[in-house]
Amino acid sequence: MRSQRLWSSRLNSIFIRMCIQLFLIVLTVIILVPIYNSLITSITPENQINRYPPNLIPELVVFDHYIHAFKSQPMFRFIFNSLFLSIAASIVALFISLQAAYTLSRHQFKGKALLILFILFPMMMPGITNLIPLYNVFSNIGLINTYIGLILLYLPALLPFAIWLLKNFIDSVPYELEEASFIDGCNRFSVLYRIIFPAAMPGIVAICIINFVLVWNEFLVSLLFTTEKSMRTMTVGIFNFIGFNNLQQGPINAASIAAMLPVIIIFLIIRERFMKSIIEGAIKG
Repeated sequence: MRSQRLWSSRLNSIFIRMCIQLFLIVLTVIILVPIYNSLITSITPENQINRYPPNLIPELVVFDHYIHAFKSQPMFRFIFNSLFLSIAASIVALFISLQAAYTLSRHQFKGKALLILFILFPMMMPGITNLIPLYNVFSNIGLINTYIGLILLYLPALLPFAIWLLKNFIDSVPYELEEASFIDGCNRFSVLYRIIFPAAMPGIVAICIINFVLVWNEFLVSLLFTTEKSMRTMTVGIFNFIGFNNLQQGPINAASIAAMLPVIIIFLIIRERFMKSIIEGAIKG
């Protein structure tokens, strides 16, 4: 009887694992099929793009769409803007969130729980609701078409999750380490960047990658708060290939693949550290 229960339990465990793996396979296919279709379209001749049934592998590989995309639009400028804004916004968000997370983790004060709730509240609000009044304010103080203005607009979307995640990492750092550092003559600033910063490195890596991708993929803020082509980001540059009467399928897919490459390369380089950061964050959270 006991062996039957063990066997039944083992079968249930195998069945659950198979269902999970099947779900992950289906999810992976759903994600990869549009990317594969975009890649194939970007290297397919224009007269074969709308052929039915479509070819899974193009009969003739051409790179005319990439050449057209980079010649018709300042794509390198768009890529530079996206890279600069993603890196700059991630660094500023990290600096602010690390200070805030350390304060919330190590200091006890009245209304702390309410303050944490207030910090997380923007995550529950659609950002589009504030864009019209923000546009009026930024227009009056001259922050339209500026890097500083865009970074300031990105921060409210980046900071809440960053503060919450880093606080969980700092909570797990023993306070005795800080006390020993204070005895050795360190101040709060030294403790934060010599003790807390290395201990929270997995969370910092995860936050930097997540914030980088969020800013890189952002579209609406860049579209509304930049009117000069030289300030547009990659996502808005891709949007330029959509006209009122036509859709340039080849160039827009070529530009989309070009927009994916930097993020894919960065993720492949640091994927092991990123996965470790996510797992440790889930455990400590």
